[in-house]
Amino acid sequence: MRFLPLGLALAFLSPGALGAQATGAPKDTVTTDGPTLLAFILLVPGEINAAPSGDLAVIADDFSYYIGSALPAFDSLGIRVPLTLDSVIVLRSGGVPDRRFRVLGPDSIRVGYWLLGAGRSPRYLPGGVRSSADLIREACRHF
Repeated sequence: MRFLPLGLALAFLSPGALGAQATGAPKDTVTTDGPTLLAFILLVPGEINAAPSGDLAVIADDFSYYIGSALPAFDSLGIRVPLTLDSVIVLRSGGVPDRRFRVLGPDSIRVGYWLLGAGRSPRYLPGGVRSSADLIREACRHF
């Protein structure tokens, strides 16, 4: 699983780091033994470079900014915040067999968040990029 420290939050925007894994075995494994906010952004290599001032670049920048700004609060609340660039991951929870998990929500937006773990059903946060305050508020309500 890739965890992006605040200082490296924009590193995934480089062309070599981008890419949603649409097929094949999942590359990321997320352990959900405790409260977890899974953040995902699914990009195709070179997609941002093709239109660096376009909407997708702004979305990726906002996504990175809000997640990075919220990390200290999530850390103090004991909520893990893994980030994946893959469309399918493996969820791992103690005592339960690993399972494949498709990150796209019902709205099929390629950027979003899932609240996972802590003995609760997974909950998708619809609507794409969320502000730091909104993410923290939703996580506190859920957990």
